[in-house]
Amino acid sequence: MALGPKIIIWHSKHGDVYVDAATPLREKKAWLYLFELISKYGYYSDLEDDEKDAYEAALEGSAKDAQWLLEMRDEYEYERIEIEYLEQP
Repeated sequence: MALGPKIIIWHSKHGDVYVDAATPLREKKAWLYLFELISKYGYYSDLEDDEKDAYEAALEGSAKDAQWLLEMRDEYEYERIEIEYLEQP
């Protein structure tokens, strides 16, 4: 089977969120969407200095910094970011 569109999945205690990342623009929007979603839970209240810089950049629309912040949370017990590709027949 061929690989289809890319999706980003945030697994958490709040439930799983699947976001379309099939194109570069959708992927950028997906990282920013997940960053905004997680920010609403107050998960970024105890950041170190370099993390604060990335947080500010993500607030300003940096998908690269949003991705970095999301992926650094991967060590938490109830959170995980996963990138998957849908199968196509």
